[in-house]
Amino acid sequence: MQRSRFLLMLAALSLFAACNKEVISMESPEEIRLTTRVDERVVTRGSQDLQATQFANGSKVGIFVDDDGDSTVLVTNNELTADGAGGFSGGMKMYFPENGDAVDIYAYYPYDAAAAGIPTKFTVSEEQGDAAGYMASDFMIGLPDGEGVANPIEHTGTAIPMVFTHQLAKLSVNLTSGDGAPDLLGAKVRILNVVTKAAIDPTTYVATASGEELKNITVGTSTDANTFDCSAVIVPQAYAAGASLIEIELAAGGKLYAATQHTTFAGKSEYIYNVTVNLTGLSVAASITPWVPIGAVDVNAVMPDIP
Repeated sequence: MQRSRFLLMLAALSLFAACNKEVISMESPEEIRLTTRVDERVVTRGSQDLQATQFANGSKVGIFVDDDGDSTVLVTNNELTADGAGGFSGGMKMYFPENGDAVDIYAYYPYDAAAAGIPTKFTVSEEQGDAAGYMASDFMIGLPDGEGVANPIEHTGTAIPMVFTHQLAKLSVNLTSGDGAPDLLGAKVRILNVVTKAAIDPTTYVATASGEELKNITVGTSTDANTFDCSAVIVPQAYAAGASLIEIELAAGGKLYAATQHTTFAGKSEYIYNVTVNLTGLSVAASITPWVPIGAVDVNAVMPDIP
């Protein structure tokens, strides 16, 4: 009898151990889930609101995740696709480390399949007359940002908000037909003699002009006879005082030029040029928006003598 009781106790203990072992083995790593938005400090209007507060549907970003404890890289350049409403899809699932360590999450836009880390070089497009060219030039850095949310991120079952910040400069040109009612339909707007290559600091993510090669950037072609608004992304850089920054080529013939009102174009800032096109020249009002207005200056520009 005692032997039978002993065997029953052993069987019960074995069953208890087996159950405990099964519970442990069924535990799975905790998934890292993300949401996204673009820094809302950008102030934009009308057709110039591309990616002002949210990525366009289909935009692709690259995500990196490191173990905050030992700096082990857990996720490298995971390609995620924005849904236009704050969510991501695609890519591989990402998990917190099973050892309980917190993680550091960082991201960039636009996605580059060859990136082994946050890109340290970037080139804006010379053709930004359409949405594709503009968005391909809008380099951003994404970091966790929210109430009580910042790197390092502890294990959580809540989606982690990622805020993407524009790192380059934005130049917006708003045309209005003025004295003599010149026809703006078909007018081409260009930004002249700017550096298009940037170096990105891998620690601060600050972008600076790289090299001295100067290019012209096509900003857009007017689709209206009276008004036209357009924008381009440029690399932060110095610009010669009084130099012609904006060229407006009228469809009827003739080119007009607006001189720069700034000798420095800083990252994360929008520079707005309100240009009134008169038959005798241009009237320009310029302001800076470090993605909140801080000042404006009114100037006049004239058509140069044509030899």
